[in-house]
Amino acid sequence: MQTILILAGLSPQVFERVRSVSAKRFVPHGHLVRSPRKERSYTDDYAQRLIRMAHDFLMGEPEEEQVSVILAYVDDPNAGTRQFIESFFPFALPVALEPFHVERNSSNNAFNRAMNDYVEHLLEESRRALEVSAVVRKHTNIQNLTPLLLPVRNFASAYLMTLLENLFWKLGSDPSPDDLIKQETKQFVARVPLVYPPDADRHCFSDAVLFFKSPGKHRHGFYRHSPTNQHELQCLLNARSRLGGTFDYKFHYDCTPLKGGVAATYPNCHDHPSWPSKHTHVNIAPNDYIV
Repeated sequence: MQTILILAGLSPQVFERVRSVSAKRFVPHGHLVRSPRKERSYTDDYAQRLIRMAHDFLMGEPEEEQVSVILAYVDDPNAGTRQFIESFFPFALPVALEPFHVERNSSNNAFNRAMNDYVEHLLEESRRALEVSAVVRKHTNIQNLTPLLLPVRNFASAYLMTLLENLFWKLGSDPSPDDLIKQETKQFVARVPLVYPPDADRHCFSDAVLFFKSPGKHRHGFYRHSPTNQHELQCLLNARSRLGGTFDYKFHYDCTPLKGGVAATYPNCHDHPSWPSKHTHVNIAPNDYIV
């Protein structure tokens, strides 16, 4: 298993200090993505630069390698931070970092002490983020159905977005992430109860349009990270990580309609129409990849 830890929002001065620290201290079993924020505010270009760095690393990993993505970002409320973080939804686990602060006209010794303390803060928060990611992984990397992996474009229920957004924004700071996941999942199931399709003896989730059934051992409808495909960078990251948790790369939902036949097209992982390969059902991966 690999963890991609993205350190975002560091000023060039802090970045140069952090670059002297071994990446293994931040993420012992994974890959560290770090790039300074040279602009005063977070920008779309900066978000896409970090996402590309994470994507390019993942492209070099075997498809079966389970990967979690963590976004550790400097929390700067006046720099368009929220919009920046939204670029990593829903595949990453966002964790806020305190901004670096040192008194004006500080001596060199005081500045170096403040910088050393800040690096320790970054290391401590990185370790904590890894622990939270491990908790999320227990809820996403399981054989039974979980609402945490439902596809956001093709599961037609506002309750799914409520579930994922609540966890996305709260997990990084909640004192008990395991309890938070259980609580939010319980609320979702109360609103969207499991049902039994007429042609199956196992329950599943449904959005009143499709039955989202587990594929069992028949795991063939998955996103392949071919270098020749025409997907966006986020498509691959969404296919391997959900809220910083891992899942089986072959996992998908066997979806059958409640009434009539399957639709002519379904929105895929980058929101373009895709045609199902069969008339009886459609395979939909957690990242909305259509087969």
